[in-house]
Amino acid sequence: MDPDAQGSQMTDEDVLASIPPEMYKDEGFDVLTFIFGKLPADISADEINNELQTHERMLDVVSGKLSGLIMNSYGAFVEGMSQVHDIDVDLQQSTVMCKEGRRHLANLQTNLTHQGITILAKYQRRQAYTSILDELQLIKRVQNTEQAMRRLLAEGDYPQAITLCVECQGLIQQAKHLQCVHTIGTGIAEAMRMIGDRMDRSLQDVCNTFNEHVWARVLMGHRQLGRENRLLERLLPCFVDNIEPHTKKIVKSHVILSEAIARAPEQLKTMRFKDMCGSLEDENFLDCLLAVLEYLTDLMVSHYCMARWLYDRLHPSSSSSPSSPTTTSSSAEGEQQEPSPSNSLDEADTNLYNELYGRLTRIKKGMWKNMEQQVAMVVAACKGTCKLEDFMRMLDAVDQFIHIGESFSRSEAFGLRASLKQQSKVFFEQYHKSRMEDLRTMLEHDMWQRCPIPLKFDPLDVKEFAVTMALAATLADSGASASLLLSPASARKSDDTKEKSLDAASSSSSSGDLKEEEGSVRDPALVTMFSGLRAQNPFARIGEKRAMGRNLSSTLSMSSAGLGNVDAQPYTSSSSDHQGEEGRMITSTTINVVRFLGKYMQLMHTLSAIAYDIFSAMTQLFEFYVYGVYVFFGSNPLSSSSGVIGGGMGLGSGSMSGGPGGQGSKPTPQIGPAQGDTSGPSPDDPLNNASGELKKMLTRMKSKFNPTLLIAVPGTPPNVSSLQALSQNGGINTPNVKVPALHSVEVGARANLYGIRARVLGIESILFAAEAMHEAQPLVQTLIPPARIDQAGRFYLETVSLIKELRTVCYRTLAHALAVPIDAFINQIATAKWDIKQIDLDHSPYVDPLIKEVQSISKRLDDFSMPPNPGDPPAIPARVKAVLWETVVQHVMECLVEGYSRVKKCTPEGRAVMSLDVKVVQSALEKLSPIRPIPFVQYADAYIKAFYLPPNEADIASWARDHPAYSLRQVQNLVACAFGGMKKGQRESLLKQLEEIDRNKRR
Repeated sequence: MDPDAQGSQMTDEDVLASIPPEMYKDEGFDVLTFIFGKLPADISADEINNELQTHERMLDVVSGKLSGLIMNSYGAFVEGMSQVHDIDVDLQQSTVMCKEGRRHLANLQTNLTHQGITILAKYQRRQAYTSILDELQLIKRVQNTEQAMRRLLAEGDYPQAITLCVECQGLIQQAKHLQCVHTIGTGIAEAMRMIGDRMDRSLQDVCNTFNEHVWARVLMGHRQLGRENRLLERLLPCFVDNIEPHTKKIVKSHVILSEAIARAPEQLKTMRFKDMCGSLEDENFLDCLLAVLEYLTDLMVSHYCMARWLYDRLHPSSSSSPSSPTTTSSSAEGEQQEPSPSNSLDEADTNLYNELYGRLTRIKKGMWKNMEQQVAMVVAACKGTCKLEDFMRMLDAVDQFIHIGESFSRSEAFGLRASLKQQSKVFFEQYHKSRMEDLRTMLEHDMWQRCPIPLKFDPLDVKEFAVTMALAATLADSGASASLLLSPASARKSDDTKEKSLDAASSSSSSGDLKEEEGSVRDPALVTMFSGLRAQNPFARIGEKRAMGRNLSSTLSMSSAGLGNVDAQPYTSSSSDHQGEEGRMITSTTINVVRFLGKYMQLMHTLSAIAYDIFSAMTQLFEFYVYGVYVFFGSNPLSSSSGVIGGGMGLGSGSMSGGPGGQGSKPTPQIGPAQGDTSGPSPDDPLNNASGELKKMLTRMKSKFNPTLLIAVPGTPPNVSSLQALSQNGGINTPNVKVPALHSVEVGARANLYGIRARVLGIESILFAAEAMHEAQPLVQTLIPPARIDQAGRFYLETVSLIKELRTVCYRTLAHALAVPIDAFINQIATAKWDIKQIDLDHSPYVDPLIKEVQSISKRLDDFSMPPNPGDPPAIPARVKAVLWETVVQHVMECLVEGYSRVKKCTPEGRAVMSLDVKVVQSALEKLSPIRPIPFVQYADAYIKAFYLPPNEADIASWARDHPAYSLRQVQNLVACAFGGMKKGQRESLLKQLEEIDRNKRR
């Protein structure tokens, strides 16, 4: 049944019976506590309403019953009250009779007569006693007044102490005929001097930590003593001149913790502040800095609260609500609450308050300048060898201090920002150098074993990288800029009210400063900020934690739940569809590289002034990893210069001219020899088919990481690398790190297929790093200056986007080493008899050894693809085997085309045998290779069919133009072999056209 319907059917007697007995208790019973205690913890709104209706019904029934009882007993009540009134009248009459009787008895006693002489003697004695009592009371009053004055002085109640002191001086003047009072008078004079000294110390204390009650007493005490000028003069030393010695005292207390200084502390007496800061040890630096910032922040808060206190009393109508920082009660200390501002100020008070307010306004900029200089000297003592967490806390603290100081003084902290920027550079240079050395060590000692990770593992599963990308989502959602740490203060003040108040500062004159200060004091943003600062100084230590507004620890603890909001498009490999089945192939070094990338981007967000320098270092870290893996596993194992890019690797000066497209063009895969190459493919030239952009990228990496090769930079002395030139032009010093050496894996032996497992793992791992770089691109573009976005884009275009092509080139290099001996088969094809007159039904003799060699490659790949342990994924994933097979097939087809291009004489029957050979090879490859259809067959077939072209200049030139994959020499040999019957003039004209076509391809 519905609770409302059930309650309405209950009678009043039932309701009374349902009231708990505890509710009838008279004392010590709290009805609300009893009712709330019966309610369950997970009560719903409907249940609350039902409970409320039940108790309202109980109240109505009880009230009705009580009203009925009162109305039923009203007659008896009136009768009883009448009887009480009669009794009261009788008692009053009895009281009057008693008083009259006692009065008559007293008169009777008074009228009795005594002897006159007795009365006179007692009167004289009374007069003597009265005189002595008056003298004693005067002495006691002087003593009590002195004691009360000293007690009030100890409590800091200077106005009352001064009042009692003046009162005590008047009493001493009245009792100057008494000898004992002279000693008390001397103590009162000394107490007046003590009051002045104590007020000076209290003024210093209230300037360091503002207390409105102490400030009001100090102010009133100076007024009572007529020391208004003294109060005005003391403001400058208390707020400005005391900054340097107090800061030095704090630094000294931390420097003395050093063992070297502790053994010879006398050297601190003559040590300059800058040298003293330089003597701070790393473990004491952060504590010292936070102590300095805590003191200086308290000083600014006290200044603001003092100015606010004066402003509220000069303008009581516009005084703030209790949220004002000056209205905080000190009742915990037993002090009385100051009265609220009123219009009761007299002219003298108004003039004094205005003078104090103006003096405080004029010393603000001087205060901030002095503070900035002191903090800058402390910051300059930060060594680049400190921990990353400590350095980030230092940056965080100084950043928050700059924000507070700029809001307080309404002026920029250019000097402190410059010092912070310089220290950021020094620290990051050391940090980057250490990370590069760490990466080199990791590469050299990596065992190149596959890291056990989930199947769908991606860069966002690396914690350091994930929180950075979560930051990207936060910035995208809030529309905020990347960082405000080292940017101008105007960039961080996005609050409209605050910005308007800052724009109001337009004059440096006294009246202009006062008007500006009025706007500042009333600024809601500043009121809120200083209220929070007064409640809790952000630089005060709470155990081992730092109470800061934002820090690296809070950044690292960000939840990864917001990762889904990241809009960056992931970088996927060409075979990403198979990654869910076989998983990623990465090593522990790869994960560490992604961790480094995440930390570098966190530093870019925090150190926005050097964000592009950090990005440049991040690119160097990425390129060093890519180049190291390429040196390990991308070099030709058959070359004598394995592991070194240079001779035999296609990176000479002549190799830079080949490849399609120019600067910034998208690289496209090629089939056959590189355009412009007339010598044919070579097993020592794995970059033969690489794009020009990839060759330039590898050449650039070689110049960076090989210290013996330097790139000339305009405007720099000889033998200075481009990275060193960057540091000379204002960037950070980028370290020269030598190319790592591979020690843990044998990659030069054919027995283990040239370390194929490690090669595949290393080559695949750089794709994971490249995917992380692509994932970070939107955030990078947000963090770096807008003027540098194009340069960052060129890096992504000229380096990151070429990683897939580099992967293909590395697999091509490996496939060349695994594949058939190309020179031997080319010679067999070229020396075979092709000018036959009758078509043989069997294929050429070179086909069977070629197929046998491919079968051997297939068996070795299958053997090395077996997982190391049962249940593990294959050592060589299917997608990688497909790439290797594709390269092997391409290698075989290029071998056939190159051999056919060297044939001197060939008949149509011979060309038919060539086609048969290609079909036989294709059929064998279909049985061995997992890829379908077999690629590059059209490449060989099209070259054979070209022998059937009409022997005219236009058709041959058009064919050459439509098939740019063939080299000029191959096309020339085709003309010489198939169209030898052309006239000499036609042949020469055709060859010129072919050369022109080749030149156009290489542009």
